[in-house]
Amino acid sequence: MIDEMNEVPIYLVTSEEGWYDLMTAHDCREAAIWLSKTALSDGEFERYKEKGFNMTRLAYDVTTARFAETIEEIKLHHPLAQVWVHF
Repeated sequence: MIDEMNEVPIYLVTSEEGWYDLMTAHDCREAAIWLSKTALSDGEFERYKEKGFNMTRLAYDVTTARFAETIEEIKLHHPLAQVWVHF
């Protein structure tokens, strides 16, 4: 969905499969992407950052127990946005 203040899509990716699903379904160059700690390897993460992707890597894996906490953390940075989740 679009961030009401910045007009960029906000995505949360929780797995490598979710990452590849996101990349095939959306043009993410203008998106804000939040990643679970192990959604991408260190090398992949750095490669996409170097390509200009706006990515934030969480210090933890997003689990069912931490899902609400993660959404709240993202909302601190994008308070009016809806967050699209790719598992």
